Amino acid sequence: MTLKADKLVGGKPEPMYEIDFAYRPARRAWVAEFTPRRVHAEWVYRVRGRSMTGTLVEIPSGRVFRDIRVRKD
Repeated sequence: MTLKADKLVGGKPEPMYEIDFAYRPARRAWVAEFTPRRVHAEWVYRVRGRSMTGTLVEIPSGRVFRDIRVRKD
């Protein structure tokens, strides 16, 4: 799975990056390493029913940069 991230500049989307994810059955999650500039981190997304949670965690410190929770109604 590929995630394409954009940002809005002047109300118009501009591409930022693309990340390729792989499903890891042992973790029951979609996982991708993320290495912009000087950071080494890992995105982890878990889908359960109509909701999805995700984190962006720095490697190796384990510091959480992002915590994401979404639900489809």
